[in-house]
Amino acid sequence: MGEKEEPIELEECDLEKGEKLKLNHEVEPEATSQKNGKSCIGFLLIPVLFLKSFYSERKTVFKYIFLGLLLTGYVVYFIIAIARDPLAAKPLIILTLVILFLVLYELRFKKLLFLFFKQIKSKVHIKKEIKQKIAWFLPYLQILLCIAFCIWLLVDMIMRNPSTLISVVGFIVILVVCICASTQPKCINWRPVIWGIGLQFILGLIVLRTSVGYTAIKFIGDQIATFMKYTDSGSIFVFGYLPSDHVFAFKVLPMIVFFSMVTNMLFYVGLMQWFIAKLAYLTQITLGTSAIESAVAIANIFVGMTEAPLIVRPYLPELTKAEIHSVLTTGLASISFSVFGVYIGFGVDGVHLLTACVMSAPAGLVVSRLLYPEVEKSKFMNTGSLALSAGTNRNIVEAAAAGASMSIKLVANIGANLIAFLALLAFINATLHWFGAFVGIPQLSFEVICSYLFMPVAFLMGADWEDCFLVGQLFGMKTFLNEFIAYETMKPFIHNRLNQDVVPKFINGTIQYMSERSEMVAIHALCGFCNVSSLGIIIGGLSVLMPNKKKDLADMSVRALMGGMIACCMTASISGMLFVEPILVVTSNITATPSP
Repeated sequence: MGEKEEPIELEECDLEKGEKLKLNHEVEPEATSQKNGKSCIGFLLIPVLFLKSFYSERKTVFKYIFLGLLLTGYVVYFIIAIARDPLAAKPLIILTLVILFLVLYELRFKKLLFLFFKQIKSKVHIKKEIKQKIAWFLPYLQILLCIAFCIWLLVDMIMRNPSTLISVVGFIVILVVCICASTQPKCINWRPVIWGIGLQFILGLIVLRTSVGYTAIKFIGDQIATFMKYTDSGSIFVFGYLPSDHVFAFKVLPMIVFFSMVTNMLFYVGLMQWFIAKLAYLTQITLGTSAIESAVAIANIFVGMTEAPLIVRPYLPELTKAEIHSVLTTGLASISFSVFGVYIGFGVDGVHLLTACVMSAPAGLVVSRLLYPEVEKSKFMNTGSLALSAGTNRNIVEAAAAGASMSIKLVANIGANLIAFLALLAFINATLHWFGAFVGIPQLSFEVICSYLFMPVAFLMGADWEDCFLVGQLFGMKTFLNEFIAYETMKPFIHNRLNQDVVPKFINGTIQYMSERSEMVAIHALCGFCNVSSLGIIIGGLSVLMPNKKKDLADMSVRALMGGMIACCMTASISGMLFVEPILVVTSNITATPSP
């Protein structure tokens, strides 16, 4: 038995050895070919690796070469445009000069100005006693300048239109209400209040009293409106022909998607942060407010009330109570450019709407400082140490896609709110009609109640008495429903005013249009997100960003809502004070933005 088993074991061992040898012979040629392939690919990649290394070592040089070629190309294009038609190239010249000034300021002027003032300060020696006298005299000088300005304004209003004095009374009432409702009236810092009011007056004077300012703001508003019309190209591709009875869904709401995408792209390249930082710095050094609330107030002009705090997201948990109140109030007191095109689509005057958007930033800070004075020490007083967030997008394409995606929630929220609140309004009106019929008032409605409730407010803001019923109605709808419904309700009245030659003022006792003054007051008063539904949105958004401040957010919610309403009334009152007869502006057919 043993002799038979041995050959079998030997055969098995031989077979195993043979298989191993066979496998080795089969593998060796493949490994050799792979090795030869890798060596061939490595040989071919030598020029690529050399160029990559050459570019990495001279990356800065290539960057300046590219920028030089780009600048040379633009200079050639600029010269050709001017040589071809200097008049048509006027917007291009203005745009180029503005960009050139900003670039030079960032590169050289800022440093030169700093050195210049430093040298003056080192050469000019002022005695300590003189410095103390100047410091003592400055507050009184500011008071004298304010008194002189108020006297000039009153005399000017009396000479132009005495009815504007009603807006002065309304403005004083607003200040008195804010002081009475303040948490600590004795702790009010009057510097942000005076400077904030002053900035609103300066902007109002530039726009409403000078043809240059009016033309400039009108030009900007027209360009924004023209830019937003490019949305139609995408809407037509997705929805096909845009029917006239579905304009809001297929034409107006897509504007928000387009603008949200553009805004996010500007945030990615850093242009939006730069612009916000400059305006926030100006606000901070004039009003004396902290860097956080200044940056958020300015950001609310460009983005929504829930997106604006995101640019300072890392600092939100460390805000003081007064700063939290400012963030809430400025958010509710303003609208963003993302819905600017929507209201323009309703026929709202772009000049007054754009002016109201910008005035809302200092107005919100003024009212917030009156209602909730700062008694703590802020950790963020200097804008220079504040880093504005640029998001997490890795390239501009991702930023564009993310911006469009982010707008879906806003568009859905607007559409859902309009459906819900308009349905609720119809139900409330039907109920009021039913109850009113029993006492002989079948015309009783929510709008009628709002009209009577807010008529005094409309009158004090500066609306003409015969229009106060309608302005009060619109303000009530904006407060209890939202500003979209109020502006859309305002649309036919704007259309009728523009065609007042064929449309009578009253038909069967019902007003058909407002005066231009009343319309302007209404536009400013409605320009804000301050309503109950928006309050819930901003509280919910900020609760996620600053969970350690949920209690403070809840405690301040109603006060902030009232502050947003008062800020809108303040801008309306100031515009009512400064309103004069319409300025005749000669418009040109040349536009900086090409028509779609």
